[in-house]
Amino acid sequence: MPIPPLPLQVVTNSSVVCSGREGPDSGHPRVFLAVPYGGEVLCPYCSRRFTRDLSRGSSSQAAAEA
Repeated sequence: MPIPPLPLQVVTNSSVVCSGREGPDSGHPRVFLAVPYGGEVLCPYCSRRFTRDLSRGSSSQAAAEA
C-alpha cells in the first residue's frame, strides 16, 4: 500500500527543520532546509514540502532576501 503524500507545510521562517513522518525513530536524520522567499523546498528524505507564507513576512525581510 503506497504512503499518502504529506500536505504542504506553510511556514513563516526562511528555514525549517524536518525530522520525518514518524518522528525521531523513523531513521530520517534531522535536516535543516532553506525555504526561498516565494518558493518551495522539498525534504530529500521524506518528500515533505514546505512553502513560505508571503502575507505574514515583513517587506524588509523580503527585500533583503531578493
